[in-house]
Amino acid sequence: LKIEGNAVPVATASWNCINVPSKKTVEKEQSVENLPDKMHFHKKRRIIVKPQMQFRDQIDNSLKPFKPKLRKKHHAITLEKLSNVKLFVDGEQQHADSAEVEYFSESTHPYYYEIITCEPNELMMTVREPQRPVMPLHACELVFVKTKKALQSLVDVLNSQQAFAVDLEHNSYRSYYGLTCLLQFSTRDKDYIVDPFPIWREMHILNEPFTDPNIVKVMHGSSQDIQWLQRDFGIYVVNLFDTYHAMDVLGMPQRSLKSLVRQLVGVNLDKSYQTSDWRIRPIGAKMLAYARSDSHYLLYCWDVLRNRLLNNGNEYNDLMMIVLKRSNDICLQVYKKKLPNELELKKLELKFPFKLNNRQKYVLEKLYYWRDGVARITDESVRYIMKNETLRNLAAKLPRDMQLLENICRPVTGALLPHLHEIQKIICDACCLDLFTMKSPNAENMTVERSSVARRRPHDVATDGKKKELTLLKIFHNPEDETLKQLLHFPELFEECPSEIFYRLLLTSQWYAIWL
Repeated sequence: LKIEGNAVPVATASWNCINVPSKKTVEKEQSVENLPDKMHFHKKRRIIVKPQMQFRDQIDNSLKPFKPKLRKKHHAITLEKLSNVKLFVDGEQQHADSAEVEYFSESTHPYYYEIITCEPNELMMTVREPQRPVMPLHACELVFVKTKKALQSLVDVLNSQQAFAVDLEHNSYRSYYGLTCLLQFSTRDKDYIVDPFPIWREMHILNEPFTDPNIVKVMHGSSQDIQWLQRDFGIYVVNLFDTYHAMDVLGMPQRSLKSLVRQLVGVNLDKSYQTSDWRIRPIGAKMLAYARSDSHYLLYCWDVLRNRLLNNGNEYNDLMMIVLKRSNDICLQVYKKKLPNELELKKLELKFPFKLNNRQKYVLEKLYYWRDGVARITDESVRYIMKNETLRNLAAKLPRDMQLLENICRPVTGALLPHLHEIQKIICDACCLDLFTMKSPNAENMTVERSSVARRRPHDVATDGKKKELTLLKIFHNPEDETLKQLLHFPELFEECPSEIFYRLLLTSQWYAIWL
């Protein structure tokens, strides 16, 4: 049919509209198509091969306490030098070697004395004209470091500096304890971005410039960064200046990095990539610009903040020393593994708008420890395995039907999919309990009594009407298991426990039972 003249306007509805992809969709598909062949990236599902598979021997998700990964202690303070350094302990001046602090004790870390005896140098305590102008990003040279040779060159450059700025990018969603994905360094004339994945085992050599007391390390809000450096690379920090605490001491109302750069440099930072997946390789141009901007302006900001602290302070209110004391306190942090605990479980229970019955409490507790075990084995975060909201919904609704269970667990991740039947079994076992009885199953044989009356569904275990015992979990098969059970209640015994017991625990599909 051909219509001549003016065409009759046609109303477009959902049944006759042309599927024209949006501009955002087209750009997204083009960016995926242009990725190189070496990129471990699925074009449709955007599946990224976990980078920690390259250094899986360096990842420890066991229940053992964290041990420092320090390989070589650079810039160690000698006993002779320590005896000549004076400290203030309880308001009285005394020699450092007489201070009652146990060196290398469990309550400190390897650089305890180096940090508390680090005195600010002339550069830190002198008012100087800030080095202007700040080079724009496009005019500053960017060096990408991803080989051992390039990393050693970076160490040599940092060792020759009076100060350098540093920042980290981290991913905590696709790893149990988290993963440092990028390190950004800035000197007065260059920016450096370090990809730690190919050189993970060599990253510890950065400990040399980080612990040099004559080099100022400038960071912003470094509390977590300090712990990530310890956890992943065995890197410690001496002589830190944290610009966040400088802003706080100066009474600046907004203390974010974006606010700092806007006020002192006049540049608005784009923070839209802050929560991006920094495991993706190669890194896009916009993400690179975001990453380097976090450290690029810090040295100039340090110049300005240093002058303000020195000019506004006095003999009775030394603002600079207050900032340095806070920065040292951050450096003295010791990374510790976070373990599942009853307090966190109790917080989950308190978020329910009603009081839980015995069955709901049973499911909440079982799934809480089960989720932690699966996350450790698969090296995923507990949030990725199962969100707290999903955990509460399962405990509240007790869905024994698989279809309903899947609906509550959506989206079902690849790590959760193989374990849906385990979740279903936990819920079915809970339905064998009385609703409001305070009595719990025997913790030794892990069994509960199932009544012959009426709590049956088509998918339940068939019974012949007699009183039977439904075995929940059977994992104690040898004397070592009883030892293992005791270890979980007495963490101080971890040091004397053979490592194979812990790995046998993690490889047990129903390991979480011994926590109960």
